[in-house]
Amino acid sequence: MMWKKFAAGFAGVCAGAGVWCASAGAQNQKAPDIVVTLLGTGSPIPEPGRLAAVGPHDRMNAMTLVRAGQDVLLFDAGRGVVERLSQTGVKELVENLVRAYAPDVSARPDQPHIDLVGHEFDKDGVVFDRNGVKVTAFTVDHGPAKPAVGYRIEFNGRSVLISGDTRLNQNVIKYGAGVDLLLHEVLAVNPAVLQKVPKLMAIFNLHTSPAQCGEVFAQDKPKLAAFTHIVLMGAPAFGVPFPAPTVQDIIDETRKVYHGPLESGVDLMSFEIGDTVAVNRPM
Repeated sequence: MMWKKFAAGFAGVCAGAGVWCASAGAQNQKAPDIVVTLLGTGSPIPEPGRLAAVGPHDRMNAMTLVRAGQDVLLFDAGRGVVERLSQTGVKELVENLVRAYAPDVSARPDQPHIDLVGHEFDKDGVVFDRNGVKVTAFTVDHGPAKPAVGYRIEFNGRSVLISGDTRLNQNVIKYGAGVDLLLHEVLAVNPAVLQKVPKLMAIFNLHTSPAQCGEVFAQDKPKLAAFTHIVLMGAPAFGVPFPAPTVQDIIDETRKVYHGPLESGVDLMSFEIGDTVAVNRPM
């Protein structure tokens, strides 16, 4: 996507909907330091029929929720999120949003509300540092879509990397070294599609192939690697008479290069990061 999205400081609002809580049978377990929930694992391209957004196994646009300590962070929010909070100029955007909705907010004085704070990105570096949670934003390569941004989130000795929309990029390898969880975008294509519709090569060249993702994972050696923002280029979404690759095809291609822990994300999958990385799959 042309604009990467970053929002922070929702702990007061999201705490009641936390993605980890101790049950009666787990009261003696240590809570994870970081919990990552894949709210959406798809692409901006609607995929009618096969991926109609009606249940937990369907794919919505890519968006990732990270809870670290008392802070809840939202990254790369997909369709339905209007506020795009990381490009230069976001402070002015936030100020105007607050101004536009001021009458509505004032009409509800007894209801909780969010204080919007813009974090602008114009160079690699720390964009959020609070309560022991540090977020580093770094430039990636999504062709003419600039700025394209990836993120490294750190808390209490744990770390997560979100690649953002990108081709194979050295910054992902640099900032992803040794993370607990590495979330990477991926695009797989049926070669017949590119032969039939050569113009789709322009899309393919903006993303990372499964084999290239394997190269990143092999170099960074995360405790767990996982795919999100999954693009399967073929029928039915791309209007061509060739079937799209499957998730298993993505895994098989990646395995030619990378042999470590690997998951293909699905909507509402979550990861609990502590001494280990535990995967919770939606029912």
